[in-house]
Amino acid sequence: MKKVTRADVAKDARVSPTVVSFVVNNNRYVSAEKRERVLASIKKLGYIPNASARALRGKKTGQILVLVSNIHSSHYLELIDKIESEAFSRGYFASLCRIRNDESFISSILSKNYDAILVDGSSSNRNEIQRLISSNTPTVILQASEFPPFEGVYGVINTGLYEGTINLMSRIYDRGRKRIAYVHRFVTEPKSGDFRYRGYIDSIRGDAIVIKGHRSNEDLQRLVVQAYRERGFDALFCRDDNLAITAIYGLKKAGIDVPEEVSVIGVDSTIRGREMIPSLASLKIDRERIANSFFELIEHLKEEDAKTKIIKLDTAFVDGESL
Repeated sequence: MKKVTRADVAKDARVSPTVVSFVVNNNRYVSAEKRERVLASIKKLGYIPNASARALRGKKTGQILVLVSNIHSSHYLELIDKIESEAFSRGYFASLCRIRNDESFISSILSKNYDAILVDGSSSNRNEIQRLISSNTPTVILQASEFPPFEGVYGVINTGLYEGTINLMSRIYDRGRKRIAYVHRFVTEPKSGDFRYRGYIDSIRGDAIVIKGHRSNEDLQRLVVQAYRERGFDALFCRDDNLAITAIYGLKKAGIDVPEEVSVIGVDSTIRGREMIPSLASLKIDRERIANSFFELIEHLKEEDAKTKIIKLDTAFVDGESL
């Protein structure tokens, strides 16, 4: 199959190759009308900017990229700290970027010729990840949910959240709690393939209580208190530490004691959760092992006979006063 070139895109979009370059690199003004035509042609033809040039040059840029959905998340900030330290020791510089739902976003990333990319698989569009893999840029997916295989060669770091959630649920029951509710993340609906949600559903004893649909901290606090009064749960498993901390504040404001009346557990074991009162019990994702595994997979993906490789990690329970 003939490789799509910049000239092909230019012909299809009825512009010059130079205009295509300006759009891809986002470094010159191009009218909105021409930009839309170029982006439409890139998508239609499946053009991947600079991939072949990068391969021919074979040069190391010294830059790696971490793509996540929420750059304000304490978990990702602590993760990028681990990755940056490991990267610097290996001669790289690491950048953190929020995933954007934009046609030109991946094209812009590929034009920068990063040496490797770590992408949050649970928050990324599948087509975006496939474009990264197809560009021949060493791409590693941070896996927190099930997904069908991609085409090409890539790396996967499974953070162990499903097994960790199963073990955590058992631990909560062993503490004498009988009705455990689950708090999902803001706005989105829980998906069956999500490791935390699936672990909760597969290990719940009795009816599941799922708190979802909130759009603000105040909304979440209201829904938590409402669910407590209507459903009578005595433990709250939250998808991440930030949700757990918000839930604790809401319960305390409503006069509901934590942990005497309700145990609250988060995921990520962030500094904020460990330093609050009561200290937050949490399921810890091994961020240091993620960083080490990322670079292990980068080296593997550079090999000529590289194949898709999965590294499976374990989580750890961090006890706290909230349980």
